[in-house]
Formats: sequence, C-alpha cells, structure tokens
Amino acid sequence: MKFKELFTRARKLFKKDTELPPKAVEMLIQRLLITQDEELDCGEFFKLIDEYVEHDLRGEDAARLMPLVRHHIEMCRECHEEYDALMSILEGLAWQQIEG
Repeated sequence: MKFKELFTRARKLFKKDTELPPKAVEMLIQRLLITQDEELDCGEFFKLIDEYVEHDLRGEDAARLMPLVRHHIEMCRECHEEYDALMSILEGLAWQQIEG
C-alpha cells in the first residue's frame, strides 16, 4: 500500500474535530511503515550503545555491524539524543588527547 493511500485511510479514521493534526498522522504512518519485525526497546539499546559508539569512533560501519541499534536510533528521538550527546562527549575527549 502506498504512503498516500495509507495517509488517506488514516485521516478518515479521525473525526474532523480531532486534536491530532494531519502532520502527526503523517508522522505516525511514516513510523509504522519503517517498523521491523525485530526491534530493540530503549533498555536493550542502552546495553548496546557503548559498543555501537566505539565502532563509530573507530571509523567502522556501526550501522552495518549493529543494524538494530541504528534502527532504534532512527526511530526513538530520546535515544537519538543520547547517542548524539555521547558521541559529542567522546569526540571532544578524543580531540583533547590529540591536542594535549
């Protein structure tokens, strides 16, 4: 089923006076379309994020090596923020070691 058709069907499910804006419906459908049969929850993600970041910092293809972690980063805003923060800190430490 094409995205436009899914979007149209989803819009019909909601009454016109709903508080859910069309953009939210669109985002929900997009998330549903990229859902996988096997996914990590946030707890599982936090157990693996250190390993994923180490691959990234070594210049390895972390997304290929740990696709479920990459998928979770793409799906979960909070975990994506944690990943970005951890990468920023570790990259900063690496530059300090090089300069110092």
